[in-house]
Amino acid sequence: MSSIVSLARPNVPATEWATILLGVLLFVTPWVVGYAGLTGAAWTSWLVGALVIVVSLTVVRGNRGSRQAIQH
Repeated sequence: MSSIVSLARPNVPATEWATILLGVLLFVTPWVVGYAGLTGAAWTSWLVGALVIVVSLTVVRGNRGSRQAIQH
C-alpha cells in the first residue's frame, strides 16, 4: 500500500520510509507471531522482508541524491 502511495506522490519521502518499516515488520513477524519453527513460512518472511528493506534503502539513497542535486 505504501508503494502505491509513493507512486502517486513521488516527492513524499515518508512513504519510502513506511515501506522500509513494513519490510522490518515482515522480517520480525516469524518471531513475534510464533511461526519461526515453520521453516518454509519463516524463510519466506525473512527473505521477502530483507529484500523489501534492501530495495527500499536503495530507492531512498537514490532519491536523496536526486533531491540534493535539484536543490543546488
